[in-house]
Amino acid sequence: MSYLLEKLLQIAAENPKGFTVTIPDCEPVTKGWCIGHGETQNSHGVKGLKRVIEHAAQTTGVVGGWKGYKGKYYFDTVIITYDPMEALDLKVEHGQLAIYNIETGKIC
Repeated sequence: MSYLLEKLLQIAAENPKGFTVTIPDCEPVTKGWCIGHGETQNSHGVKGLKRVIEHAAQTTGVVGGWKGYKGKYYFDTVIITYDPMEALDLKVEHGQLAIYNIETGKIC
């Protein structure tokens, strides 16, 4: 896991506005709505990223992150859906303030 952790930290450093990748290959996700998984909300730093990697490996296989306003990097297990109505339902189900469409850059 240390290689994957280091690779994701590198991706995060290179992408402060955010990233969404599959694990373990770290390939970018290029389509769909992204919803942060409620169980990994408020995951920060190396400890938080380790928790997200473990959770994502057992669930969606997708990890995302972005740098917040005060410089703190947020990590999440990410749920991907192509159905906007399902995305809105998942937003509520997982207690998220917003969801993100990778193709359009639209935030809802």
